Amino acid sequence: MHKLKSTLKYLTHLHFVLLLLIVLVFTEDILLYMDHHQPELNDNKEAFSMGLRFATSGENIQNYIQTELNLCGTFDAASATRQRCYKDFAELLHNQYTFAETVKYFDDSNGAYDCHDLMHHVVNLEYQSGTSLPKIYELCTPACFGACYHGGLEGYFLDHDLAGASRQTLEQTIVDLCNSVSDKKDQCYHGVGHALMLISNGNLPETLKVCDALERQGGQSECYAGIFMENLPTSTAITEHPIKYLKADDPLYPCDSLDSKYVEQCYNFQTSYFNYLAKSDPTKVSEYCKLVPSFYTNTCFQRMGAFALSMAGSPINNQIASSYCESLTTSEVQFCIQGIVDSFFDRFHEDLPKMYAMFNFCNSVKSIYVGSCYNQTGIVIRGLTPEIKQEACGQIENAKYKNYCLNPKIN
Repeated sequence: MHKLKSTLKYLTHLHFVLLLLIVLVFTEDILLYMDHHQPELNDNKEAFSMGLRFATSGENIQNYIQTELNLCGTFDAASATRQRCYKDFAELLHNQYTFAETVKYFDDSNGAYDCHDLMHHVVNLEYQSGTSLPKIYELCTPACFGACYHGGLEGYFLDHDLAGASRQTLEQTIVDLCNSVSDKKDQCYHGVGHALMLISNGNLPETLKVCDALERQGGQSECYAGIFMENLPTSTAITEHPIKYLKADDPLYPCDSLDSKYVEQCYNFQTSYFNYLAKSDPTKVSEYCKLVPSFYTNTCFQRMGAFALSMAGSPINNQIASSYCESLTTSEVQFCIQGIVDSFFDRFHEDLPKMYAMFNFCNSVKSIYVGSCYNQTGIVIRGLTPEIKQEACGQIENAKYKNYCLNPKIN
């Protein structure tokens, strides 16, 4: 009996020791998990001083992202503070959600938020965490004006120390990279333009020369576009490199000083600089557009349509979008409305049901612009397959406007 009691006592002590060990190991695992998932956040005092925060327990991703993006939006659009806010918020997202979850949220939001710059940072962090460029492209969508396809290239260029590489090495690297994502080559070449500006410290003339070599691959124009976009004061450039090629007292610069082969893409993005100078006032933006050489003037008004759609919320409020354009003079309105159609296509061409919302938009504009609007729908989808074009234009009930869609007049 005494021996039995001793044995039970021994087993009780052993059970206690084992239980204690389990608790200690479990506690260590929790601490390691927290260290792994929140290292940047524990030290990121600047992010929290801006008012950024973790998602609260049970808070859905939609409410969380909307709240924090609205907070970043309170800072001046062209300020380093807003870009710092986006960069810090990207770290918060990276440490709380999977990359796929973040991309899906912005894809589902139908372009309601100005998330392009934020997404550059999100993707860059995903690349730095070890996800390959082809895998990132596999998970990406056109959300945030294609920013998902661009940020990873910036990370790749930095990671492979391409800042000091020869032009020949750069050119071969670019070709190999974009061939690795063959179904997204245009987006890749555009992202290359951003990345070249980053590693050159904003040296616009030199980066344009690198893009010159991509003519045979068909990536030249998209590469130029990425460069001019990165030259804007409303881009991630504010915190990543100096912007050397803009002048408030010469709003057409650098477009008015470049070789003719660069001018079209330069003016395409210079409209965003006009919008920055005009503080988003459409009538003031239009005054800047009138300064542009006549060959590019209508394109400038058309590019204003992108701003109109960005201001239209989610779900997209067609009245807000069309009212922006209709604040212009009659001769300018139709080009702005065409630009809204362009933006619908740019955002949603990989998600046809969302893209079809452009037909509802055309129904909402004043009658004198409806025909031009539907004609533009035909222009933007003309590169799609005949089957998809038939399906798209089949959404239109009015026979005349359906014909505009199927057989658009191209000026």
